[in-house]
Amino acid sequence: MKIIFVSNNWADAHQQVRLQALLALCPSLVCLTFTRTYYPATSSIKPLWTGHMEHASYLKRWNIYIQFLRQLYKTVENGDVVYVYGFDLAATTLLFRTLTRRSV
Repeated sequence: MKIIFVSNNWADAHQQVRLQALLALCPSLVCLTFTRTYYPATSSIKPLWTGHMEHASYLKRWNIYIQFLRQLYKTVENGDVVYVYGFDLAATTLLFRTLTRRSV
């Protein structure tokens, strides 16, 4: 079992603090992240995957959600814990769980 940490804004200080706390509990943590143009990312941790999210309506983000689903398919195994920030990414993760029937 591993923890997959999904950050909807890699540069967000609150998410980085939570990530550091989770790393102390589980060193086999994997990060899937999103960057945004208006925040520079300054984390010392190297994420497995980084997508770029535009500041716009949710309908304009469909392409990045498809890429995120593909990365979840490559990364997540049965029994993994997916720790998600953001309602849209949580809904996408639930869609992934439903489509793949993986117990996450």
